[in-house]
Amino acid sequence: MVGFWIGLAIIAILAILAFIKRIDKITIVDSGDGHGMPIYVKGVTGSIAAIFEGIKNATGLDVAEILGAGKRVG
Repeated sequence: MVGFWIGLAIIAILAILAFIKRIDKITIVDSGDGHGMPIYVKGVTGSIAAIFEGIKNATGLDVAEILGAGKRVG
C-alpha cells in the first residue's frame, strides 16, 4: 500500500512541476525595500511544504523524508 502512496505523491509532484514549467515570466513588484523576491520564494517553498504536510497527515507518507533519503552528506 505504501508503494501506491509513493506513486501518488510522485504523480502530484510531477503535475506541479509541469505546471511550473509552463510559466515563462514572473513579475515581482517591490516597494523598494528589497523584500519582494524573498517573500515570493518563501511563498513557493511554503506551498510545497504545505502540500507535503497534507500528504503526510492524510496518508502517513513523509514525502520530504523520502526525497531526502537519497541525499549524500559530506
